[in-house]
Amino acid sequence: MRLAYVLACAMPLFACTDHLAGSDGTFAEPDLSGSLRIPLTAEDESGTVYRLRNVDLEVTGSALLAMSDRDGVRAHESLITPLPAGEYTVFLRPGWRLMARDAEGHESAADAELLSTNPLTVRVNELGDETLGLVFKHEDKQLTFGPSSAVRVTSVKPNAGAHTL
Repeated sequence: MRLAYVLACAMPLFACTDHLAGSDGTFAEPDLSGSLRIPLTAEDESGTVYRLRNVDLEVTGSALLAMSDRDGVRAHESLITPLPAGEYTVFLRPGWRLMARDAEGHESAADAELLSTNPLTVRVNELGDETLGLVFKHEDKQLTFGPSSAVRVTSVKPNAGAHTL
């Protein structure tokens, strides 16, 4: 009788932990990756918005990848990718262009020079969101693309006081 009671109490424990184990019986590692964000827009004090186009980046470190805004689907404000924690170098390949859009919406090419070191080094921390800042010179202006603050949402809890209609 005691053995049946012990087994009955232990079964829910095994049932709850079984979904955490892989098919080989080992437990899965949690995803502790962070992310890297590269802003592609900046605004000066006059309200002119600058946008980097034809951006190709090579990211090397704990992972190797290429990032690009050349998909042609829409204009990105930032390029974002998940990455394992670690030290990375980011190289901006030649061929990028800087476009300027004034307050009336007219867009034109803007001559610019990259002032940032190329490649740049960045550290991605576990569950961290890192923003890589690029600095350009256009005429007599220094334009900084990032860093901006970012929040990583790891879970969403329903608001007990919220009502839906």
